[in-house]
Amino acid sequence: MATLTAEAFSSSTIGGYTSRTTAVSPTLASGTDSLASIAIDTNTDNLANKAADLVMGVIVATEYNTTATCTITITAFTELNSTDKINLIATDGTNYDFVNGDQSSVAGTWESTTSNDATATNLMNVINTSSGPAGTRFTATVDGAVVTVTQATGGVAGNTTVTLTDTGTAGMSKTNFTGGGGPDLVLQVSHDKASWVTAVTLDSELDGTVGVFKYYPDTTRIVAPYFRMLLNSGGVDIGTSGTSQFFFSHK
Repeated sequence: MATLTAEAFSSSTIGGYTSRTTAVSPTLASGTDSLASIAIDTNTDNLANKAADLVMGVIVATEYNTTATCTITITAFTELNSTDKINLIATDGTNYDFVNGDQSSVAGTWESTTSNDATATNLMNVINTSSGPAGTRFTATVDGAVVTVTQATGGVAGNTTVTLTDTGTAGMSKTNFTGGGGPDLVLQVSHDKASWVTAVTLDSELDGTVGVFKYYPDTTRIVAPYFRMLLNSGGVDIGTSGTSQFFFSHK
């Protein structure tokens, strides 16, 4: 686990609020890394006394999160008809139809031909074409008759539903997009600045897109001498690295 080495947060006072932010933008490495803020001495910043006006959180400067995947399996290529289609919803909420028909990546149509495996390859090629209807919102791989589609943009918003229009006898099956998400963010306390326990879960699954994520935790009963914020305490595999800053503000 990475821990900030700075001895203090940078501090400023605006509109009656004292705001403190980590002086650096530390990196949460790829894989299952986690990142802790420095320990904050509550002798000078007592959380219980500031509970009514306290806000804390993290500023994400570089995106980090996991991308969602789904599968489409060609089960009987001879049962596929020209009106059959696959609808995929991207992380940004836009949706796209990939329709069975003549093979045309630009048009987003794919041909069922020869075998289940060959048909699955045709579908993969259409999804992967950046000049097609979905642009670069998805990537796809194929293993036999199974096409695995991955959202290009990570985050919980990528856990979308795949809709099949399969007229007549079914010629394909699917699983929905799953696995998109981000690390958690927790508030931990300590009696000795060495052993830590989680007092409040600020966010169980932070969407690691660029932005400011702020929280208003109930700290009326937190009187431990030290506290810190910990990003990715659960060791989620975030896939890519990212940078972030911790902050808290109070009156």
